[in-house]
Amino acid sequence: MDWEKLGYDVIPTDYMYMMKSNKDGIFSNGALAPFGNVQIEPHSSVLNYGQGLFEGMKAYRRADGGVQLFRPEQNALRMQRGAERLLMAAPSVEQYIEAVKQVVAANKSWVPPYGKGALYIRPLLFGSGSVMGIAPAPQCTFLIYTNPICNVYKGRTSPLNLLIDDRIPRAFPGGTGGVKNIGNYSPVFEVTKEAKAKGFSDVLFLDAMERKYVEEVSSCNAFMVKGNVITTSPTLGTILPGITRNSIMELARDFGFQVEERKFWVDELLEADEVFCTGTAVGISEVGSVTYKDQRVDFKTGTNTVTQKLYDFITGIQTGVLEDQKGWVLTVRHSFSTKYICTLNERLTDDHQSLIAKTSFGWFLDLGVNVKLGPIEKFPRILHWMNINVGDNFVKRAMETGVVLDDVYVGASSKDKKEYRPTHKKKGCPTNTKKDTKKIQKRKRRESFMRALEDQEFVIEELKRRVAGLEAQLAEEKARRKNKDHGGESAPRTEPSMNIGFVSPSGIDTNQPPLKTYVRLDHEGVTRAEHLGLHTLEL
Repeated sequence: MDWEKLGYDVIPTDYMYMMKSNKDGIFSNGALAPFGNVQIEPHSSVLNYGQGLFEGMKAYRRADGGVQLFRPEQNALRMQRGAERLLMAAPSVEQYIEAVKQVVAANKSWVPPYGKGALYIRPLLFGSGSVMGIAPAPQCTFLIYTNPICNVYKGRTSPLNLLIDDRIPRAFPGGTGGVKNIGNYSPVFEVTKEAKAKGFSDVLFLDAMERKYVEEVSSCNAFMVKGNVITTSPTLGTILPGITRNSIMELARDFGFQVEERKFWVDELLEADEVFCTGTAVGISEVGSVTYKDQRVDFKTGTNTVTQKLYDFITGIQTGVLEDQKGWVLTVRHSFSTKYICTLNERLTDDHQSLIAKTSFGWFLDLGVNVKLGPIEKFPRILHWMNINVGDNFVKRAMETGVVLDDVYVGASSKDKKEYRPTHKKKGCPTNTKKDTKKIQKRKRRESFMRALEDQEFVIEELKRRVAGLEAQLAEEKARRKNKDHGGESAPRTEPSMNIGFVSPSGIDTNQPPLKTYVRLDHEGVTRAEHLGLHTLEL
């Protein structure tokens, strides 16, 4: 991907996310899926009656390589308000954010480098259930896809030149202009196409009743600056309550500007010092000129402007250049928890198990990660993530070499969970203090591990190298077994046991007592505890 040539084009990424509601309006069983076509019934409400919403978000790459979102909970809440207006079921805020995090993590390689653009995120909510009469759908679908983009208007280097067209309003009182209804946008295609054919960037729409009050541009909110006063139109059902708009208003007040939400005439706009637009796609874009009834008025742009000051500050927060003091950003971690196991393939020999265990321990310990042995729980989320980030052949390699990464506590018994509790005690330390200390230590280990995964590119290369080494070792083992001098083909063979209730480390039934201890390595030293099952490795 040539990021220098990135524009605003359709670029399919690897994965999308989909979740459906049941007849009671409850969403569940959401999952990632390869990006592709979506099946939909011809009778669906979205196709027949336009029952649908969408949101717009971005994932930003920081200078340190991390990826973060900007106020995702506000998008979730806005979708819920829109769903209420259109009588649709909507995912909870938690479900919404978790889905966005998963799809961004899965498509993380498509997030442009710092300063080259962003990964645009498009959550959709639509009535997918079938209906005949004019009625809301009995089932809704929540879908998210992504697309890498540059800034729509190239940021501050290309000021907008807007045309005020008083013939066609964008929204009407009592309509759906205040929500991101999918039907809000196609009615303005004609007038915006005409404006762009004349050389304008976009159209600035007026109110539907009197055709004299400024409302907003086709896909973004509008502001004007006059002295120390920043003014924008109020959200009274015809103006979309933009998340960037709200953020700019809050930042402007912090800077000492007087911010007004009120109706203002076109004449007031034409006398402003500066005009700018805000939105997820455009960010904050300065307006160089506005044309109304063949009269063109130019505005101040470039350096030393209020627009630039606000632009630099909000983009600094979004991209991690400036400290987020408002709690607006959410870092996207990899789509798994911080506790994993590395399960040894029971069909390998004891020698190979020792080799894999040693290699795995070494790799994680090199990262400064707390490593310990624990019970096996087989869930493929981690393997799925590694397949995405390391390469398409990782699953095959991992299974061949016996290395499988999984989550540990999901489905574990209460006894297993209890065994993980530290056995050491600190004297003279209150209970609450001990718990707080453990939480802090756990958080620090988690943050250290995540930073190592995100910030150090050598980790992936090191894993590839070690997997390749394990493949070579496995090939040597297979060759040794085929050598008759070593009793390869002539030696009696015992099939691996399929009894998962009790299997020895080599996968063969035995009447000998199973391995009863495992080693836990942590900052306090080495401890031992009872353990039934295969050798495993857990973070």
